[in-house]
Amino acid sequence: MAEKINKEDLIKKTEKLAKNNKQQQRSLESLLELTKRFYVEEKTIQIANKLKELSKKQQNLFKAQDVDLEKQKQLGENLRMYQKN
Repeated sequence: MAEKINKEDLIKKTEKLAKNNKQQQRSLESLLELTKRFYVEEKTIQIANKLKELSKKQQNLFKAQDVDLEKQKQLGENLRMYQKN
């Protein structure tokens, strides 16, 4: 009789441990998924910031090119004026 109780008790404890293991595994999988999402979000933010930085640099280059073109046009006009005189 005592042996039967011990077996039943052992079976219950084993089932409880199995249930706890499954729950811990689900928790770990959930934590892993959250970690992946966090990594992706952080990487997305880094990429967005880099794109903003590159966009600003590109705008500055275009502005510099526009200024250079304006200077060249002005020099060309000045040269034409001098050639007429």
